Amino acid sequence: MKETMYRVRIAASSHWGRILGIVICCLATEAMAASNILETSGVNGGLVVVVGCEDTTLITELGQSEKFLVQALDTDPAKVEMARGAIDIFSVAEYQGAWKRSPCCVELCKQSIDKNPLDDDARYVLARCYEKLWMLRDMKDDQAFYLAIESFREVLKLNPSHSAALYRIAEVYRDAARYEKGLLFLPVTHRDSGDRLSTIELARQRLGESAFGKGLGLDNSAIDASFIPYVWAMREAVESYPTNAHYRVALGDALNLAGLDDAAAVQYARALEYDRVAPIDRLRLPEDVRKLVEERAGG
Repeated sequence: MKETMYRVRIAASSHWGRILGIVICCLATEAMAASNILETSGVNGGLVVVVGCEDTTLITELGQSEKFLVQALDTDPAKVEMARGAIDIFSVAEYQGAWKRSPCCVELCKQSIDKNPLDDDARYVLARCYEKLWMLRDMKDDQAFYLAIESFREVLKLNPSHSAALYRIAEVYRDAARYEKGLLFLPVTHRDSGDRLSTIELARQRLGESAFGKGLGLDNSAIDASFIPYVWAMREAVESYPTNAHYRVALGDALNLAGLDDAAAVQYARALEYDRVAPIDRLRLPEDVRKLVEERAGG
């Protein structure tokens, strides 16, 4: 019986200094079962690099696990095309549209979170992965939408001032309302009380309880209710960074979309005030944005 020779090298890839995946480089003289390679390596997730594209079965078998992202390398372009064709066939037949076969980025983030549950950056990347899934699926995947929102909220539980998470959760609410996918009307659990509320009802309730929201007239029938969650989330960002001119502009846009033009003008005016005293260029509004904000603020 011919002895199979292969070499397995394990190395860590990282993001912000945190482990996100494992790289396995396999060099085999003849085909080996994917299960044998994984059992020998002791690896249970991450990036798999197969050196040599002769065995397309190995490549597709490794790719069947949602915990791995598979890359195949070869010096022969014809073999690469052959492997690419096999992967494409597998993708269409077995992968397309199946939620359970979530992209590897989700699994890598989950592994990092398992190692360090307090890693707010890994949770943020996970939320962004879910957001991208939602966008790639034409915003029709309700589960991806709520997983993105929930993941951003988990980031904010660990780090209430996480600026990127504050902004992105508002943007997700905005896009959901703008493209009228109906997602915001699905029931969610208000964990503080245990009540079942729609996202819009929850946002309206939270805004109404705040000093900011009490003067908005949130029960006005002329308000576009689908944008209320965007206003709510953007207000949270402004509360954390009250002197950020960019966030003030975004809050003004949210109020504008909801039909609250007077309140929007106030936020645009404040954005200009903070822009004038911003200490560094990165915090200042671009010239074209500033001119537009000046028009919306009324001069």
